[in-house]
This record gives sequence, C-alpha cells and structure tokens, in this order.
Amino acid sequence: MREKNLIKIVTFLSIISSCSSSYANVVWPALFVVSGIWESWPLIGISITIEALLFYWLLRHVSIMQAFLISLAGNLASTISGALIIALAMPLWHISFDEILGGTFSTYNIIVNYIFMYLGSSVIELLTIKALFKYPLKQLWTPVFIGNFLTYALVYFFRFHNEFIALLQSR
Repeated sequence: MREKNLIKIVTFLSIISSCSSSYANVVWPALFVVSGIWESWPLIGISITIEALLFYWLLRHVSIMQAFLISLAGNLASTISGALIIALAMPLWHISFDEILGGTFSTYNIIVNYIFMYLGSSVIELLTIKALFKYPLKQLWTPVFIGNFLTYALVYFFRFHNEFIALLQSR
C-alpha cells in the first residue's frame, strides 16, 4: 500500500515539476496567451463579477454572495486545471499542427489557442459548478459560456489593443 502511495506522489510531483519547467523554459502561443491572462487580473476580477451577475440573474434563486462563490469556484478550478492541461497538451498541438497553421506564433495558432482555452475553461467551469453546487447543466450553459466569452474577448482585446490601434491608424 505504501508503495502505491509513493508512486502516486512521485507521479504527481513529476507532473507538477514538468508543468512549471515547461512554463519557465518553453515558449509557445498558449503560454503567450496565458501570460496575457496572468497580466490581466483586473480583467479577471471583472470577469468573475460579470459571471456572478449572470448567475444571479439567470439562476434567479441564488443570492449575490452565492453567485460570486459559484463564479469564483468555477474560475479557480479552470485556472488550476487549465494551467496543467496547457502545459502538458499544447506542446503536442504545436508538434502536430504548427506547419499546417503557419508556425508557432502565427495569427492562426494564437487564435486557435484562444478558442481552445475558451472552450476548455468553459467546460471545466461548467462541470465544476455542476459538481459542487448541483445545478443542472441546462441552467449553467448560458452564464458560463457568455461569461467566459466576455472574459476572453476582453483579454484578447487588451492583450492586442496596440496592434488594433496601429491597424486602424494605418488605414
């Protein structure tokens, strides 16, 4: 029994250490996108507030404090698990699709990263909220997907707003 626990602990520590070393030493668009999110904590706070207001409005029978707790729990779960998934899965994506999409830092690759992150974090939040708060999926789809869409739209805009301004000025 102790041997199995030791194997689990070593495996867990290996995964965690590989994630942190890949975050520190390897560059690919998912981390570029994540760095945009990590630098955007005010936007994350706005996102949690938007999602909480959507939960409050659409679930109707929750208090505003419960709505914030729901939003915070879902976002915390998607942040923690999403960072691990990105660190482990995205190198496989880039090995497989970089040549097709025009290279690691092509616009297409960055957009695909945002789409995958949006969908992945939405699903993680959806399943977390369903598991913790026992709401039916049908009630959760709208606030989770709209809230995450607004979050990623804000992060994308603020991450690339200088490029948008330069593009508009060049026309």
